[in-house]
Amino acid sequence: MVPGDGAEVLVALDGMAFGPEAVGTQVGGGAAAGRRTFVLGGAPGETVRARLRAVRGGGAHAQADLLAVEQAAAAPARTEPRCPLVGRCGGCQWQHLRYGVQVAQKRRLLARALGVAEAVVAVTASPRQFGYRSRARLHLEDGALGYRPLRGGGVVDVEACPLLDEPAAAALARLRAVLVGQPLRAEVLIAGPDVALRVEGSAAARAAQALAPRLVDVSVSVPGRGGGAGTGTGAAVRAVAIEDTQAERGARGPVLAAGQGDPARAFHFEQANPEANALLVAAVLEAARDLGPLAGRRVLELYAGAGNFTRALIAAGAAVTAVESDPAALPALALCGAHVEAGEAAAVTARLAAQARAGNRGRAEIVVLDPPRSGAGPTVQGLLGLAAARIVYVSCDPATLARDVQGLARQYELAGVRLVDLFPQTYHLEAVALLRCRADAR
Repeated sequence: MVPGDGAEVLVALDGMAFGPEAVGTQVGGGAAAGRRTFVLGGAPGETVRARLRAVRGGGAHAQADLLAVEQAAAAPARTEPRCPLVGRCGGCQWQHLRYGVQVAQKRRLLARALGVAEAVVAVTASPRQFGYRSRARLHLEDGALGYRPLRGGGVVDVEACPLLDEPAAAALARLRAVLVGQPLRAEVLIAGPDVALRVEGSAAARAAQALAPRLVDVSVSVPGRGGGAGTGTGAAVRAVAIEDTQAERGARGPVLAAGQGDPARAFHFEQANPEANALLVAAVLEAARDLGPLAGRRVLELYAGAGNFTRALIAAGAAVTAVESDPAALPALALCGAHVEAGEAAAVTARLAAQARAGNRGRAEIVVLDPPRSGAGPTVQGLLGLAAARIVYVSCDPATLARDVQGLARQYELAGVRLVDLFPQTYHLEAVALLRCRADAR
């Protein structure tokens, strides 16, 4: 990538990229006419005037910043953002788009990545467009508490976030009363009424430890989900000392956590939109039932985490082997009632496939996997060896999902895909893909 020359260009925008920018084609005369250009702040269907920021791909692509909308879309895609930080804060890249447009653009991105018609992609929208996040990850730097900026380094100070639900918003308000202006660098996590800090350096650890009593107060004051006062009392709320969590939780730095029950759960991965997550779980169960009722079915669940899908699969009667490599997630996973295999998904899948071929183990009928953004990667080879009748693949990245579906194509056909929008106002998405093993491959 090379810097742009700052020239003003006209761009006809035809969609959103999988990121914060709209994408379109430069119009007008000159050698750059027809060049694909990504415009920060743009919306589909608009023709905009923008200033070039960078050119890449030997001049084939460019990045630019919006200066003005010269011609609005026939059906306007743009709306007035609720948050004054839109355009600066990295938390809500698409808040300037109408929600229906957001969902349509995510559907388009997913369909294009997979090489299918948009009509093939079923859609489940989020029940809430704002106030849906029960969890948040913020940063404390130079006395400011907030999210990373859309571009560049540092922190955008966030007084309030319209994406947070009531308990999380209340926790943020009280955290700000304690932390803003403090000379600390910390990662700050909110999980409902629980909060946790990961600080850098021993001096910062001691300073954070001194804040423990005030952090406990954060949780005491947070309203419950039912709208009433929180059920925690001073005795029920605890601050977890740094030395208690650093080894136990496997954190990357010293940790201080405060909250009701198990406050260090703020470091466990959970989906941030509980209502939409329930719809995601339902979509996974629907896909898994492609063979019929789940009762008695052998299910191999890879990247099982703390049991987001495990609990529902077991409740439906499946016999689940759950595979997870994160030691912090294993205790919660074990409580789900699954047979737990601790280890990397690729290695465990390869071993189980070899055992099934040797007749030493029953072959899984269904595989459910929810890998990280980087996708399944080397696990694909083990899935081919296992040759389960169905694969239910949950993905947060269309590109890596498409890569892995292609890697499985010699044995599996894509039978369906559903977009589940867990992240309104952002470009992020979840997809549930159902793959059927061809009869000649088993």
